[in-house]
Amino acid sequence: MITRSNNLKIEEIKQEIEKLKGQKVNLLVNQGRKKYSNFEAIIENTYKSIFVVRLQSNCIKNANKSIDLQTYSYIDILCGNVDIDATSFSKRA
Repeated sequence: MITRSNNLKIEEIKQEIEKLKGQKVNLLVNQGRKKYSNFEAIIENTYKSIFVVRLQSNCIKNANKSIDLQTYSYIDILCGNVDIDATSFSKRA
């Protein structure tokens, strides 16, 4: 699990997410005002400052269109706005 409480540095977070590229993960995203959303997603790609995930279900609706790609920065994990858990899926396999 990659969370703020792991006390990882930015470079370590990037490396951990790079290892999960192409795998199914569980995302817990802080939406603000004590609202959290939980998504199943696949980490599509990683870049210098951000990573891209493809949501497994049409979880987010925006103007009657479903959004299946989301981008997050590594800082989101460092600040605790996003948690990534891949262990729940690796145990099933």
